[in-house]
Amino acid sequence: MSETTTNLVIFFILSIVILLFLLTSYNKLTKWLCFNNTFLCVKSKLEMAVECSYYRCKEGCNSDVIDKLRKEDFNCRDFCLKEWQDEEGKICNDNSFYHPVIVKNIKKYDYTESDFGSKCVLKIDSYKNTNLQDIINFAKALTIDEDKFFVHIEKSLLNDDKTNTESTCLNQILPVSFSRIKKFSFEKDNYEYFIFTKYTQLPNMVGKYSYATNVFILENICEACTDNDCCSKLIDYGIDCFFANGECFYNKGDCDSCGKNEDCCKKFSKDGKDCIFSGLKCYKKDELDEICKDKTQCSESHNDVECCNYLSITKKANCFYNSNDGSCLEEKEITCDDNKFNFGIHDICFYSSEYFCYLENKDLIASGCYNSHCYKICGSLVDIKSYKEEGNTFQSYFSDYKDCVFAINVFNEKYNSNIDYKVCCEKVKSCSDYKSRNLCEQNDCSVGDCHWNDTNGGCEDWSQ
Repeated sequence: MSETTTNLVIFFILSIVILLFLLTSYNKLTKWLCFNNTFLCVKSKLEMAVECSYYRCKEGCNSDVIDKLRKEDFNCRDFCLKEWQDEEGKICNDNSFYHPVIVKNIKKYDYTESDFGSKCVLKIDSYKNTNLQDIINFAKALTIDEDKFFVHIEKSLLNDDKTNTESTCLNQILPVSFSRIKKFSFEKDNYEYFIFTKYTQLPNMVGKYSYATNVFILENICEACTDNDCCSKLIDYGIDCFFANGECFYNKGDCDSCGKNEDCCKKFSKDGKDCIFSGLKCYKKDELDEICKDKTQCSESHNDVECCNYLSITKKANCFYNSNDGSCLEEKEITCDDNKFNFGIHDICFYSSEYFCYLENKDLIASGCYNSHCYKICGSLVDIKSYKEEGNTFQSYFSDYKDCVFAINVFNEKYNSNIDYKVCCEKVKSCSDYKSRNLCEQNDCSVGDCHWNDTNGGCEDWSQ
């Protein structure tokens, strides 16, 4: 072998050794640089945001680290306002939740557990459904005097294909609702993340303390609220939340985020999002189109409330789902018994009529059983209320007795009023003014000996 060849072989071997050394030392070197917050440390904006939430709680806003956590359009100092701090200058727990670190325009990266300096990075279903006490009890079971640091990430943020999970942390089995993730990637680019910290003191048997610091990364902090007061505080902070039917939602959320909340779904639809409420949950319209693509008639949606409602909402057919027997009925097929139904409150006439008025974006004004079919008037209950408040009588709003009587129960129900049916009697001068069997035979206005004549379909006075 020539000297030149020998030198090339030696050079090649040394190059491989040096390359292996650099590869194995890179993570240790970058960890050291970042741990000491040197200018050579290259951190992503999300890593800085997690550290920001951690340090403003653990050491307080007077920590030297705070001012080092800045990059492009992110500056930790922006999340350390004096009015948010406690007497020690810290922002922790509920105070951290109501004033979260918000980071935007995150680029997709592949992360490892060590990027956040955490004991464990944990995947959670959602913050709202997470029992923090489980992880606190877990932390107590670990080493006695050492502080613990956990990062929790909602699973909706993670890319499942690039995220691997395991059930242990520090060789201990995690609570069932937590999964450890060592390597992971986020699902969405250019999204907004909400980050806050819960800090818990852990006493041990010899009277000493260690601490568990839990940093949470959420996609939708609004949904973590369980009451209007919580929702209002986030709104005051500048987060785009809204409260609907007992739940807090994020205006930038999607149709799925409404879940079973119809009011949320209707708001999103009104705001221009292509959402549709199926009767069970809120869908993006094209998703429900796919589910119900083979349904064109009401009769094809027996025991299928979603597709029955879908046909009505999309105006493919006028269907009403009867929850009593699971039938999907065309409006013209909905019949009633004049002898059993008085004024149409809390019966099939009331519920079907209210539904069809809702599809017209109107209130149900009146409903009842009229000549064996459900009768309805759609309009605005507020208009009637205003009409009364201006000094007019309730009955003068309606053109005939039938409409007046059928409206009283609806109005009394909606506004907890107690209008008497007899106020409508000024519109009844004789039995012939009753236009249906049940109204005729009840004869609430006592205008004669009223009987219904099936032959001519009218109400007659047999006293004449």
